[in-house]
Amino acid sequence: MSILVIVFPRVQKKKDYDLEAMVSTSLGLFAAGYDSTSSAIARIAHKLALHPDVQERIFEEIKEAMEKHGDDGVLAYDKVNGLEYLEMVIYECMRVSPGLPLQRSCGEDVELAPGIKVRQII
Repeated sequence: MSILVIVFPRVQKKKDYDLEAMVSTSLGLFAAGYDSTSSAIARIAHKLALHPDVQERIFEEIKEAMEKHGDDGVLAYDKVNGLEYLEMVIYECMRVSPGLPLQRSCGEDVELAPGIKVRQII
């Protein structure tokens, strides 16, 4: 995000942006965010189905959190925030089975800001 704060004023001043490229990139980011979330949930569910012992440990962790914070039937933020094993499982699933890798390359050398350069990949 910080790189956008640096680059955007430069782009605005020079007017060297292409509306079609901006729209294309925006739609790509939107689609990637939507698809990656649903795909990640599906991959995690698949891994849990293959590993019932892990599924059982997560279930026990959730039950303990519900008892600790009062079992009102709501799995609120403070309860979920303390589920360390669940968090580790999510991160491990995402590490082992990442979504579709986005492979882009730089077509030309670019200086985004003073001292921040991106070199062309051939």
